[in-house]
Amino acid sequence: LEEMKKGGELIHLARKYRKGDLKGSFLAIGATGKQSVNEKIATEARRLGCLVNIVDSPSLCDFFVPSFLRRGDLIISVSTGGKSPALAKKIKKELEKIYTDEYEEFLDWMGKVREEVGNKTKDENKRKKIFQSIVLSGVLDLLKRGQKEKAREHFLKLIQGKLNADKGYRSKP
Repeated sequence: LEEMKKGGELIHLARKYRKGDLKGSFLAIGATGKQSVNEKIATEARRLGCLVNIVDSPSLCDFFVPSFLRRGDLIISVSTGGKSPALAKKIKKELEKIYTDEYEEFLDWMGKVREEVGNKTKDENKRKKIFQSIVLSGVLDLLKRGQKEKAREHFLKLIQGKLNADKGYRSKP
């Protein structure tokens, strides 16, 4: 948010809310900690046709902001429908222990070979089986144990083995 503020993409008023603050806004988030003020924000937002999220008040929200975990292109979102942001945060913390940074690297490897595999075999079922076998192969476990080179070798052997019809296949994740 600080970067968006510096770039002029949003306006941050570091003061108490005043009626009229939402004029021209598309989206408003009320997180003042005072229910009466948050209700005024919600009322003004609705009157102006502005989307609104009032933290800890699901009944005043047009949308909920999920807690999310990102590992590169892997994004896992957790939402409790606004009923318990604390629970969503707890679940996110638990997921962080399971879905470690190695998932980002593995997904990068998969992305680099996906198009190549698609070019080598036009059979959709064969492609699905290749990718499924790689996901279930233990490559991620090797990465998690810090055995990156062994994981890479195993990854490449799996792909080459599945595409053995093309002896010249040489992919590099």
